[in-house]
Amino acid sequence: MEIITSYLKTNPAAANDQTFMWHLGQALVFAGDLTNGIARMKETNAKEQHEFNKLYQLFTIAFLEKDMTSFDALYDKYKEQIEKDDKNTNKNTNIQIVKCMKQCGSKGNFDYKAAYTTRCPCQ
Repeated sequence: MEIITSYLKTNPAAANDQTFMWHLGQALVFAGDLTNGIARMKETNAKEQHEFNKLYQLFTIAFLEKDMTSFDALYDKYKEQIEKDDKNTNKNTNIQIVKCMKQCGSKGNFDYKAAYTTRCPCQ
């Protein structure tokens, strides 16, 4: 975590790198700083240009905010696309993580470290 923030201080242009900033938000969340991590993720999502990334980010933010109403509404909207991605064939990592977040969140488990995996403990 310190390495990323140090890098950002010495390389301020990195703040324009969407991938870097998303991962900074994730690092903050993993370090236990949900408030700043979610804020960073929301800033990144507001600037995100790629639809798939934007959706994945929205799922993640809803999960972290324990907002399963928004999560489920978004999931239902894209359910066919999400569920046709089988971890044994297509293996889109982010879709598998969304599926795990749904399973965990539906059980009241909002532990991001547990849900951020393709081997979901909440099945």
